[in-house]
Amino acid sequence: MSELKVDILDIYKDLFQRFGYRKTTLTDITKSVGKVKTAVYYYFIGEEEIFARLVEKEAQSFFAKLRKEVIKKNRLLYSLKNTSILESC
Repeated sequence: MSELKVDILDIYKDLFQRFGYRKTTLTDITKSVGKVKTAVYYYFIGEEEIFARLVEKEAQSFFAKLRKEVIKKNRLLYSLKNTSILESC
């Protein structure tokens, strides 16, 4: 993913968290990125797509963290089952 595309998503996330979906405009995003609207349109069709890509990015991050924790817990449980502590379970 290009650096500008990542910057747009990061800035949108910040603006969205501060002002909400309805009050965050493409103009706000372009001013914060320091680019013209055409630069943003190169990567995204519009605000709706930016929002959708941000939700997708955040969901992927969440599930990656969740998967890591589940694996960690499963390893711990497996280790405990192989000891006498959980033999009766």
